[in-house]
Amino acid sequence: MFAFTSNKYFSRYRLAGVTPNILICVVATYGFMKGRRHGILIGFFTGLLLDIFSGTLFGFYALVYMYIGLLNGLFKKQFFGDDLRLPMILIGTSDFVYGVFSFLALYAFKSQRDFVFI
Repeated sequence: MFAFTSNKYFSRYRLAGVTPNILICVVATYGFMKGRRHGILIGFFTGLLLDIFSGTLFGFYALVYMYIGLLNGLFKKQFFGDDLRLPMILIGTSDFVYGVFSFLALYAFKSQRDFVFI
C-alpha cells in the first residue's frame, strides 16, 4: 500500500527492516526551512499525489501532510542551518503524527483498536 512513499525506491536503505518515509522528510524540511506557506503547499500537493496513487480515503493524506507542513512551518524562526537537533526532532515528531493519524483513520474506524500492537 505504501510502495509509492519509500519501499519501492529506497528499499536498499533499510535499517532493522524499516525504510524511511521520504515524503515526510521533504514536507517537514520545506516547512521549517521555508515557512508555513511553503510547508502547506508542498504538503498538500505531496499528499494529493499520494492519494491519487495509493490512497484509500481520497484527500486524507493531503490533509495530514498539509498539517504536518503547517506545524513544521511554525518553527522557521527557531531553525538554524548548523544545528541538527531541531530538524531531527521535527521529522521524528512528524512521522509519529503521521503514524497516529493513519492508525486512527485507517484502522481504528474499522474496529481494529489494538493501538499498542500496531
